[in-house]
Amino acid sequence: MRLLLLVLLTLIPGLLPAFAACDGDIAHAEVDGIHISINNECEPETQILVWKVNPGRVSAQRTYLFKNECSLTSNGFTCRKGGNTPLAGATYQRTHFGRSQNNCSTDVNELGEKYICVKGCGKKGVPEFLHGNDGSC
Repeated sequence: MRLLLLVLLTLIPGLLPAFAACDGDIAHAEVDGIHISINNECEPETQILVWKVNPGRVSAQRTYLFKNECSLTSNGFTCRKGGNTPLAGATYQRTHFGRSQNNCSTDVNELGEKYICVKGCGKKGVPEFLHGNDGSC
């Protein structure tokens, strides 16, 4: 069962296509038992969700507005230094890979995507990458 619900964007058309509709999980990662999700779940604004999972127990989820923590770049996003999430101070670049397993897509050549950390990556708890569109429905 997938435990991750994380964060992202809706402002720049074409940059992150999943951000334009209520697709739920846009990007997600887990580092040291901390789950991070960029997510829109049909909310008016994209959110970053953060929670910790210990064996047999899930902590309370914290929710942050993406626009208050991060901003879009031409090919990904950057998060402000001193922010409230584990993404604070990091910059991520979107990259495509392989073939998506999207059973819902009519585009059989749709690529999967990841957001690779390209700056501010050395801080403990900062994910090296976030999983983007994995093609699940």
